[in-house]
Amino acid sequence: MRLAAAALSLALLFAGRSARAIEFEEEAPSPPPEVRWSEPALGVTASTRAAIDADLSVDDPIAASLTRIRATLRLQRGALHVVANLHLRGLVALQRPSGAMSQLEWLPAESFIQGRFGAVTLDAGLLDPRWGESTRTSPVDLLTPRDLRDGLATPEPVRLALPALRARGRSGAFDWDIVASPAHLPWKLPLLGDFGLSQVAPRSLMPAARLLTPTQQARFGGLSDEPLRFGMASAQGGLRAGLVTRTLSAHLSYAELVDPTPRLTPSPAYERLLSAADATAREEARSAVRRDLAMGRGPLGADYERMRMAGLDAAYWAGPLKLTVEAAWFPARLFWTPDLRALRRPSVTTALGVELLAPFATFTAGLQTTAVFSPAAGERLLFIDAGSAVDSGPRTAAVMNLLSLAASQRLLDDRLEWSLLVMTSLRTDVATVPTLTWRVDDRHRLSIGAFLIAGRRDSLGAAYARSSEAFVEYLLQL
Repeated sequence: MRLAAAALSLALLFAGRSARAIEFEEEAPSPPPEVRWSEPALGVTASTRAAIDADLSVDDPIAASLTRIRATLRLQRGALHVVANLHLRGLVALQRPSGAMSQLEWLPAESFIQGRFGAVTLDAGLLDPRWGESTRTSPVDLLTPRDLRDGLATPEPVRLALPALRARGRSGAFDWDIVASPAHLPWKLPLLGDFGLSQVAPRSLMPAARLLTPTQQARFGGLSDEPLRFGMASAQGGLRAGLVTRTLSAHLSYAELVDPTPRLTPSPAYERLLSAADATAREEARSAVRRDLAMGRGPLGADYERMRMAGLDAAYWAGPLKLTVEAAWFPARLFWTPDLRALRRPSVTTALGVELLAPFATFTAGLQTTAVFSPAAGERLLFIDAGSAVDSGPRTAAVMNLLSLAASQRLLDDRLEWSLLVMTSLRTDVATVPTLTWRVDDRHRLSIGAFLIAGRRDSLGAAYARSSEAFVEYLLQL
């Protein structure tokens, strides 16, 4: 019995040591996994659009080709993300008697470093913060400058990126977004030239519509080639915060930024052109403007001022249907008069939108309304976003509307797609862009369409009626 008890004690002692050894081996720390950069993801898109003035009855028809090359590179290492984008825009224009002109430029596109720390995301670099819920008519989406020189012949206005810092986060249904930028990049506005124009130019600029080619206005126009500006006067930023659920989102926002509408200062030669009373005076003024252009002096100068914005945006989803409501209050914002004067007025801009995203078709409608308070009696104002002009008369507020309608449908197993974009100021102007696209395969796409603009006799649309164009576009994705 004693021998058996001793043997049992030794067995238990050995088993305990073995268990502790096994337990120790299981608790031994494993070496940390090696963190490496992911394989680079590279994407390249090239598109070329050739267009010709739809009005061939004029003496100097214009043809042009617009080429865009976009490249995207993405890398990731753990919680660190790197995104680099390249955007090149090339333009070749032919106009009689000017001849052929060409231009190649780099446009700032999103390129940033992103770090994710729990529920907080930090971005630094060239950023494109998108605020609001609607695509075209959001009144709170003003931190990102636009390139409007190509008019409405693009599905969405070209967005430019700013050097900025951004912090975002979410806790449950609450989310927030802070953006700060030390710089201001002016919007690229097609105030001069005659090809691919949108409705943002005041009527008083019409005498120069046939004077400058697109390349000339891009190079010397004064409002298409403004440099990036740094400093306290150019610093911009804002905060957007709200609630997001499965079917509803609502956000409040506040921003201090630079007004997209500049104060315009015509050169002496261009001022003579605007005020010329007869054909002889106009021709002498045109010659003076051309001499200024040859020496690199643009016909317009631009001065920018700061403004504040308080906004609200909300959206409701019901299956494929999305309803949006947005509003922005500006204590003081710049508006143009037909004689190029800039006036600061308090204003409110609202936007109502409907989006239907069905498997086979999409439909979007948006109505943007801007009310300008305390205009002088009989004062005529022009709004850069809507591009429409109204006579306020004896009323206490000038109201400008911009209605946008977009529809598209895919046919033949998604190989064929038609789309229609209509934008109108309701009272005066209307622009229409019908397009038919054939998807040859996953990499090749061919589109044909037209950019048609018209309006009442005294409207901006009528003044730009000769800017209507037909185009063919080829897109390659690599």
